[in-house]
Amino acid sequence: MNRNPFIDYPMFADCIWGSGDCTSIGLADQHLFDGIKVYPIPSQTILHIETPYLLSITQVSVYDILGSKVMKQEIILPNANKDLSLDISHFQEGNYLLLLNTSKGVYKKLFSKNE
Repeated sequence: MNRNPFIDYPMFADCIWGSGDCTSIGLADQHLFDGIKVYPIPSQTILHIETPYLLSITQVSVYDILGSKVMKQEIILPNANKDLSLDISHFQEGNYLLLLNTSKGVYKKLFSKNE
């Protein structure tokens, strides 16, 4: 990894300076996810995610502030359990971006990890 977000993630550069589709990284459709609850923020060890009845999560990803992926978890049975708990005790203190791939698109949420 080069630690340059425009080299490591060229889709962002194309979105900013090119003709790329910026909708996948925007927050325009966040109203589709009004029923999702992520708590506690800030968190120390466990991050809880509650989802509404008709929403299925298929993948959970967490990125640090530099854009490095620190966690990726596939959800095998998306309808079996509507609530998730993520162990973030091994994360360093700081800010993170949570991405949830769902049946309605990608949900994005910033959260902080405290010691």
